[in-house]
Amino acid sequence: MSWSEYFQRFGQELPRFT
Repeated sequence: MSWSEYFQRFGQELPRFT
């Protein structure tokens, strides 16, 4: 998994944790 994919995926799942 590339860094871009990881960062993008993290940004999408971020609202779920908050």
